[in-house]
Amino acid sequence: SKPKTGDYPASVFTTWTINFEAVVEENQASSELLEFTAFLAPDDIPYNILVKGASHLGGALQEYLQTEDNDDALMAVEDLIETLSQYSLVKWEVTDYCYSVHRIVQAVVYDGIAQLTKIKWLERSIETLDSVHLGLESAHPGYGFNYWNVFAKLLPHWLKLIEQAEQAVVKSEALGRILNQAGNYLNTQGRYNEAQSLLERALKLRKQLLDEEKNPDV
Repeated sequence: SKPKTGDYPASVFTTWTINFEAVVEENQASSELLEFTAFLAPDDIPYNILVKGASHLGGALQEYLQTEDNDDALMAVEDLIETLSQYSLVKWEVTDYCYSVHRIVQAVVYDGIAQLTKIKWLERSIETLDSVHLGLESAHPGYGFNYWNVFAKLLPHWLKLIEQAEQAVVKSEALGRILNQAGNYLNTQGRYNEAQSLLERALKLRKQLLDEEKNPDV
C-alpha cells in the first residue's frame, strides 16, 4: 500500500515516492537498506552497523553485505548508500563513515511498510544493533571508556529502537542487552536518571522473558 502523506506536502511525498520506486527497480538491497534506516535515528548512522550486523538484516540486504572481508563489506555498504544518495534519499559523509536520512524520507518510507513487516524490521534492527555491541565485547573483554565515542554514536539509535519496541510490545534478549548497554553508558556520562530508567526496564524485561520461558503457555 502507498504511504500516507501525513504532515508533509503532497509534492514532496510524490517526489520521494518516485525516487524510492526507482531505487526498488534498480537495486532491491538499496531499497531494503532504506527501510532498515527508517527504524534508526535519522542522523550519523555508522557504516559499521551494517558491516558488523549484516547477518541479522535478512533478505537481499543481508545477501549483498555478507562477506568475511571487512573491506569488501565496507565497499558494499558504500555502493548501496551511493545509489540512495544519487536519488537524494540519503546524505553520506565519506570521511566519517556514516550517513543521514531526511526525516521526511524516513516518514514516507516508514508509512509505506506494512504493519507485520514493521515488526519484522524492528526485530531485525534490534538484533543488528545488539550484534555490534556484542562484537566489541567479544573482541575486547572489559572494554570501557575507549569505546565511548562508539557508544555515543550508537546511543541515539539504541534509544529510537527502545522507544519503538515499547510501543510495539516487542520483547527479546537482544532488546534487554541494548537497554542494559544504553543504561550503563548513560551512567558513565552522569545522566543518572535516564540510566536508572533504562536499567530498571532491562531488569523488568529479563524477568518477563524468564517467566515466559518457565511458563510458555501463560
